[in-house]
Amino acid sequence: MNTKGGLGRGLDHLFNATKEPKIEEVKQSDIKTLLIDQLKAGIHQPRKNFSNDTLEELSTSIKNQGIIQPLLVRLVTSAGANNQYEIIAGERRFRAAKLANLTEIPVIIRDYSDAEAMTIALIENLQREDLNVIEEAEAYYSLKEVHNLSQEDLAEKLGKSRSGVANALRLLSLPLYIRESIIKSEISASHGRCLLSINDEHEQNILFQAIISKEINVRELEKIIELWKSNGSLPNYIYADDTQKKLEKTEVYKSLAIKNIESQLKDKFYKKASIRGDENKGSIKINYKNPEELKYILDILSIE
Repeated sequence: MNTKGGLGRGLDHLFNATKEPKIEEVKQSDIKTLLIDQLKAGIHQPRKNFSNDTLEELSTSIKNQGIIQPLLVRLVTSAGANNQYEIIAGERRFRAAKLANLTEIPVIIRDYSDAEAMTIALIENLQREDLNVIEEAEAYYSLKEVHNLSQEDLAEKLGKSRSGVANALRLLSLPLYIRESIIKSEISASHGRCLLSINDEHEQNILFQAIISKEINVRELEKIIELWKSNGSLPNYIYADDTQKKLEKTEVYKSLAIKNIESQLKDKFYKKASIRGDENKGSIKINYKNPEELKYILDILSIE
């Protein structure tokens, strides 16, 4: 495989070269014909899911009109007549061509390094705007890492909003099963971002299951999470269809020692304090509504 170092064509060039060459934009001599067996899917293809229906439609179009736009490929294995090429852009056409039983396919061959091939493949797919949100986030992450970019720089080069890139990347912190559920549209990306607020894996999983089984919308989910942050436990109705063991867990989520400490804190801070967690790990929260209450708290803590 070609692994020449650096980005010889320049990073800005790659980010600006957002569309693969169309047949009318290249010289006829640049277009080659390869056996379909000489091609393999790109290792940097961000799209993991291809709709069978749209592939069938494209296959029918290819049968009737042929492949109008050649694929963009690079040489990866040199073996004379049996050279192997990796697809940089055009995998949907490649798959549809296979369905149409084509034996040959038009291509444009370019000498791209690994980093260049990855960049072009990811940007080309990002600009089509039909990736699911997890595939989009993974593409952002790959571009960010390989080019050592900040989120702000990446957003600027892609012409995306900073918040959009940041929100997409946050989803990659979710467990795999939740990311897969977003891909399947069982829950939304907004549900996923809310679940990131639950740092207890067990509680996060219970709430995730409840979102699906109880069809909890995002607004309701935000309220549930606020209660969890305040009380250290999910509302009982979230467990309503679960086992008695889980119900008991919600009712006794604090040990006697923690309850005793919390009671003393409430007495000292006029019921403004609460504890989340146990003797080993947790947090203490002290609320105040105005500057006077804040000053009172600070006085007790001997803080000026």
